Amino acid sequence: VEQKFPENMDEKLTCVICFELFKSPVTIQCGHSFCMGCLSEHWDTQKRGNKNAPGSVDCPICKEEFVQCPELRKNVTLSEIAEDRRFAVSHSATVREPDPIKGKKCHQHGWALQLYCRTEKKCICCICTTKECKNHNRVLLDEEKKIAESNLTENIAETTKQIEVTEKEIEKLLEQVDSIKVSAGRIKDGILNKFAQLTKATEKSKQEVIEFIESEERNALTQAEGNKKQLQQRHDVLKGNKLQMENLLKSTDDIEVLQEWPLLNMPYRNETLPSVNFQMDSKLSEITRVLSEVSRLVLEDLLPASLTVDCSNTKTQELTTPKMCTTTEKECSLPDSYIREAYLQCKWHTSRF
Repeated sequence: VEQKFPENMDEKLTCVICFELFKSPVTIQCGHSFCMGCLSEHWDTQKRGNKNAPGSVDCPICKEEFVQCPELRKNVTLSEIAEDRRFAVSHSATVREPDPIKGKKCHQHGWALQLYCRTEKKCICCICTTKECKNHNRVLLDEEKKIAESNLTENIAETTKQIEVTEKEIEKLLEQVDSIKVSAGRIKDGILNKFAQLTKATEKSKQEVIEFIESEERNALTQAEGNKKQLQQRHDVLKGNKLQMENLLKSTDDIEVLQEWPLLNMPYRNETLPSVNFQMDSKLSEITRVLSEVSRLVLEDLLPASLTVDCSNTKTQELTTPKMCTTTEKECSLPDSYIREAYLQCKWHTSRF
């Protein structure tokens, strides 16, 4: 029964007011049809709201105005067609032909999926072949399934090969990672050992130089304190003599002046005191020079620009396949010969103090 109606029949049998199939349809003078109840209610509302022209109504679709509300009469033919369509829709499940093959159904037409549309790349039913996929490339499901299974078998074989290759690459990479760790650990231990030796030697030399400077400081301060005491004594004696001479000069007794002044101590002659010598700059000039050279070596030559990693110039191949670290690799060493020579120079100059 459903196939007796064109595809757009439901749209033509639908009331634009309630959007359902006509119920007791009526056709007004302009030719448009509506449910009798829907149109009556619409016009009643319109008449209550139209105070300027009471009783006038219009068509809900074309807006043609009617001065007087037309008399509504049921369109018998249109009503029968609407009832037949309503009956067909409500009983479509019972009148539809049974599916020839059990399984998944077309979500659009409800029929079993029996064919495959290569154009749309989807499974279709018999109704689809007469409508949407009418001129498309269609084959049976079994035929397309065999092709899909063949392609899947080939893909599985190729994927298996790729898995094996990837596993070998992972294994090789893990070996490289272990080799890198061992090589890095060996080099790091060597570097740390050399730094420890350098730190120990530098610390020892630093302690000896500091002790020498402190010893020279104590000697110079002791000498300066002795000179200070001698100068203070001379100062005190000179002030005493000056006071006695001033008092004697004020005396009016000639005899007292003549008898006392030979007894006064004569002023001190300029005595040369031991010089206070603290010329550390000259004594440590050689050590300062050596330390400057060692500092320059550490700050400038120990970490050359070649050790800076330039990630922008690193090739992808070098990242994905790092070189293997071998046991024949040269040990990374510092230019410790120069440092040792500089240290020995410091030791030699320190021993001369």
